[in-house]
Amino acid sequence: MVGESYAAVLRGDGVVRLVVATSISRMTTSMLSLSLLIAVSKSTGSVVDAGAVLFAHAVALALVAPAAGRLVDRFGSRRTLFVFVGFHTLSYAAVVFALVHQLPAAYLLLAAAALGATTPPSGSVVRASWPQLVPESNLSSAYALDTVINSSTFILGPILVGALLYVMPPNMIV
Repeated sequence: MVGESYAAVLRGDGVVRLVVATSISRMTTSMLSLSLLIAVSKSTGSVVDAGAVLFAHAVALALVAPAAGRLVDRFGSRRTLFVFVGFHTLSYAAVVFALVHQLPAAYLLLAAAALGATTPPSGSVVRASWPQLVPESNLSSAYALDTVINSSTFILGPILVGALLYVMPPNMIV
């Protein structure tokens, strides 16, 4: 039964910690595009600027993601994620600073590109971690659980952005 297999997966050493960490990481990723679009268009008054900022973010992410995977292979997931999370946090701060202080769109483009380039490779790290965390008999259930979590965060993330708009100004939901 599916529920029983998920329960068996969750009983593995370190699995709950991994599930919580990856859920948080994926939730922020699922919220980013919509919140960035709203915040930038509200801050600059231009949907064109917002689209350009999202484009800069996406291109930087696409260009750096393969190298991030190679860094995980070379230096290990823990060290690589730690460095990426640190720089990603600084990049988030730069985007929020630009929005709060209504800096020119060019600054937002650079900050968004940095944000994309520093996106932690958490999804691939999680998928690579399952074989070390669960017995082979539970591996397909672990991958299925990972898919359920991933799908759920990409459904709930935009809903959460909408809810946050009721309690926070748009430039603070990024």
